[in-house]
Amino acid sequence: MTCAAKNPITGVKYVEYQAEDRNVAGCWGVLQENDEIAPGNLPIFKWLGLATEFIPPHKEIYEETAYLGASDETHTLELQRNTNVGTELTASLKYVMQNWDFMEYITGTPFTALSDTVDSVSIVAFIDSKWTVLTGGMLTKWGLSVPVSGLATVDVDFMFAHGDFLTAVDPIAGEGEHASELATAPYTWKGITGLFMDAAADPATSFLDIVGDVGLTITNDVEMSTGVDSAYLTKGIGATINSRKIEVSLDLTYTSPNISTFQGLVAGHTKQNLKFTLGAATITVKGLIFPEWVAELKPAELVGQTVTGITDLPSMVITIV
Repeated sequence: MTCAAKNPITGVKYVEYQAEDRNVAGCWGVLQENDEIAPGNLPIFKWLGLATEFIPPHKEIYEETAYLGASDETHTLELQRNTNVGTELTASLKYVMQNWDFMEYITGTPFTALSDTVDSVSIVAFIDSKWTVLTGGMLTKWGLSVPVSGLATVDVDFMFAHGDFLTAVDPIAGEGEHASELATAPYTWKGITGLFMDAAADPATSFLDIVGDVGLTITNDVEMSTGVDSAYLTKGIGATINSRKIEVSLDLTYTSPNISTFQGLVAGHTKQNLKFTLGAATITVKGLIFPEWVAELKPAELVGQTVTGITDLPSMVITIV
């Protein structure tokens, strides 16, 4: 009997990103010095934050067909064919925030407000001394969670147009730079300041109830159009954002005698604006409506709930402090 040792993959692993040409002009892909659209560009990759998970599945789509066999067929139970009809490239990412930079790939540019024009992005992952380069990336979800007893963490979902998997060719091609780690401390719940909510354009009212966990989620409904003349793995030819949703969640502990305050917002369909500062940015989300009030009573527990605001004609302003 001959045995061979199997070596699990260890060593350097990293993930980084780079903005691509705007999706209304140019090509998807890592910017290079010989890029016809922007010949002066070098591939300069950026640090995402403290990335804790990156899952880039490569999914081949098959269509199964059960059919009627030929006249001499004797194995009729196995008359199924599976034919490859396409490729799907998606990914999920989790990272601990050190800045707000990556948010622009869900909100669009300029970074200070919501925009209908959103850049695509290239993501590079390094594993087993090989690079996986995913290009034509569009964010479909960017979700910030800031728990009372933890770090500010972001969950991201992507779709991509093309991928080069486990190649020995460095995407910077001898020119440009890979990302360097930021020394900035991760964002935490205790770093949130100026948390206000009321109906004013610039909210300035502190919460009467106790605010715990804070969440902000932005989702884009992205459609990847396909074309027969596309050279990309997915046959993608362009990306369109059909709609965008914003949600804010707050973990509230109700206080006496203010328990009726939030209930009044729910019952009165009162639209609210919320503002808070975290790290280098102040975020203002306008047009929040809270659809539910619950005062759940449990033995030996405080009264409260996690409230999630939907939006009516929402807007969001980002001010760099």
